Amino acid sequence: MTTYFAAWNEPDPERRGAILQRSLADDAELLDPTGRWQGIDGFVERIGNYQTAAPETKVVPASGIDAHNDVVRYAWTIIDAAGQEIIEGIDVAERAADGRLRRILMFHGSLPPKD
Repeated sequence: MTTYFAAWNEPDPERRGAILQRSLADDAELLDPTGRWQGIDGFVERIGNYQTAAPETKVVPASGIDAHNDVVRYAWTIIDAAGQEIIEGIDVAERAADGRLRRILMFHGSLPPKD
């Protein structure tokens, strides 16, 4: 997961794509509250959109990785240049046979309170 998080913090699209090649399946898909992206190029675009919207921030892990079968879940947070948390979220992802991420379902913010 370290490689995947590094891609979210890489400003150069070409280097970002190279990093993503190591952590994502070629046909990887990302679904988040802002849309759906497919393939390495789609992830490069999505991350570039994030970096444009939230300059001088970083995405960092906020938990360990919980896994069973070919599914993982983990928490992340976005921090500003001073290290202050801006938003948190979780991803639930499926892994391909080679261990790279194939499908990522991203949720922004805290879980809603119980009714």
